[in-house]
Amino acid sequence: MMELILDGGLLRFDGEVIELFSERGNSDRYHIRYLNKLEFAEGRKGITLLNLRYGGGGGFSGWIIPEENMGQAQQFMNAVQNAQAALRKN
Repeated sequence: MMELILDGGLLRFDGEVIELFSERGNSDRYHIRYLNKLEFAEGRKGITLLNLRYGGGGGFSGWIIPEENMGQAQQFMNAVQNAQAALRKN
């Protein structure tokens, strides 16, 4: 199980499903089989953002990754990409 702390939320990845929990109490689940894109983007003032595109157009964008969590964010991204590659082989 991997976790990535965002500004105002938390991402969790169990090897198949990405879960997003916001501080407001909302949560969403995204199975990597239907994941179109998970990417970093640059925001204003050099802030790094996380965007996810899913299935028929769902997902999220603009979650801020605190600078001190960028190493963790890259590990999270690598784990998701590796799991997607393993799914494609099956």
